[in-house]
Amino acid sequence: MGFSINPHHLPTFRDYNKADAWEKAIKPIRGSTLKPLGDRRRQQMKIERRNEGTDNEAVACVLYGTDCVTFYKDGRIHLNHGNYATQSTVRFIDKVFPYGRVSVRDTHVQLHYGSGVYRIPAEGLWVGPGTTIQNIVPFRVHTLNRAAAKAVRGKYAAFKQYAVQMCKLLNGETNEPPRWGIRRGDVELPDLSIGEDLEAWYPLAMQLLRESGENYFAAKERKWMRNTTPVRVARTLDSAILRKHRDEVFEVTTLPDGQYKKDSNAKYFR
Repeated sequence: MGFSINPHHLPTFRDYNKADAWEKAIKPIRGSTLKPLGDRRRQQMKIERRNEGTDNEAVACVLYGTDCVTFYKDGRIHLNHGNYATQSTVRFIDKVFPYGRVSVRDTHVQLHYGSGVYRIPAEGLWVGPGTTIQNIVPFRVHTLNRAAAKAVRGKYAAFKQYAVQMCKLLNGETNEPPRWGIRRGDVELPDLSIGEDLEAWYPLAMQLLRESGENYFAAKERKWMRNTTPVRVARTLDSAILRKHRDEVFEVTTLPDGQYKKDSNAKYFR
């Protein structure tokens, strides 16, 4: 479990006036101008003024140097995660911001407000007076085009059969030293332009077997080994095919404002 802040000591502000009064009442840390937002021992959370004397005057609630929640004098509120989609950032915004609920899912920081779910983008999300959601960035999902995927998979059918048969012949043992930190499915695919080339296919198939396998300690040999199965080989190959040809086999659908749906195919675009 990763470390994250405990926000219980933080205040919640309904608007600029509440944040303004709080900032004025806080005494700075001795010898500095820093005003802690909550517990005075936790100086990574502070409250600061922005654009004093202008029409854009605001009070910012800051976490680790990021203005996460900023209350503007004209009634607007700006939410910003600073590209840190962490539990600490989410808990901080959720506690200070008075409306809805903030969470992180599928690497996106989201605001759940009313019956809608809104993405907080890299440039931040504006909540206008009357809690109207502004600058909405709709969610997108990738849908598999089955006909296109079938056509692409068919091009690798001969190589798939070759790799699966090699797995069966070797009984799943690659006799390769284990490799740590390699992303599953990150394998090289054969060049389709040269047709069947068993000499070129062999190292690619061995790589596929290795990357689809699991490390285990062989007590008899007293060393780490790697073993796989035909099913894992086929599954890893299919993942590599979809990743390489993602622009051909996936269609992008933009959801209506305030609607969220898990993008189960987003993994092919990371």
